[in-house]
Amino acid sequence: MKTVLKVIGIILLVIVGLIVALFVKAASTPAVPKGYTETVETGGEIEKTYLKNGPFATAWLMWQLQGDENAAKAFIEPQPELFGNPLYQEQRADLLEE
Repeated sequence: MKTVLKVIGIILLVIVGLIVALFVKAASTPAVPKGYTETVETGGEIEKTYLKNGPFATAWLMWQLQGDENAAKAFIEPQPELFGNPLYQEQRADLLEE
């Protein structure tokens, strides 16, 4: 009986060792092969319009939520960057006035 238990123990130990080795190999292998590239068709007209708008939405949030003075320059400088963007038709210069 002791011999059978030893054999079963050795078999289980080998199986656990193989599973651990498999996990180590999987963890060390990159998920994407080296040099892998793929061309993906993206958003079309909506994406083009969004990209033309520039970083103003992000700048506004950084200014309002984080107090980023560099981002605020897009809106409150004597010549704000926003005024130079032709996609923004209705512009107000009194952003800081209540």
